[in-house]
Amino acid sequence: MSVHTRYRTAVVDGPSIFYREAGPPDAPVLLLLHGFPSSSRMFEPLLARLADRFRLIAPDYPGFGHSDAPAPSDLRYTFDRIAEVMSRFAATVGVDRYLLYVQDYGGPVGFRMALAEPARLTRHPRRRGGLAGPWLRVRRLGVRRLRDRRPLSPSRGHNVSRES
Repeated sequence: MSVHTRYRTAVVDGPSIFYREAGPPDAPVLLLLHGFPSSSRMFEPLLARLADRFRLIAPDYPGFGHSDAPAPSDLRYTFDRIAEVMSRFAATVGVDRYLLYVQDYGGPVGFRMALAEPARLTRHPRRRGGLAGPWLRVRRLGVRRLRDRRPLSPSRGHNVSRES
């Protein structure tokens, strides 16, 4: 099957965010959040495989791939800020609800988006992102700890080991 990938940009809070899009505009949206040090390019094979079932949108974070790279004095390059930009990006391109597919760096970004606006998710993320061990234990510790920005820490008695 031949898939037509569209290459676009959207201005979000100043910087231009580059993104790849494939699939029917009326299909369920799968928002693909890439890893580090990568870009939306990593999802090209996935776009080809899933474009018959989903509207796939793969943005490059600010400072990654073909997106603008504002100076650190103009944009805080933190997971919190990147999650805010990606959430606004989704709204800017007309996406109200989506399923997240996260990889590596996309894990902390995507989970922050999910916590900030859970009603926008059509389903809960299933793919492991970076920092999988601590993130998978969030449910046991309670989402409140993450919302309050209290980090997981062995000194506070949290089990942050990689073992399940």
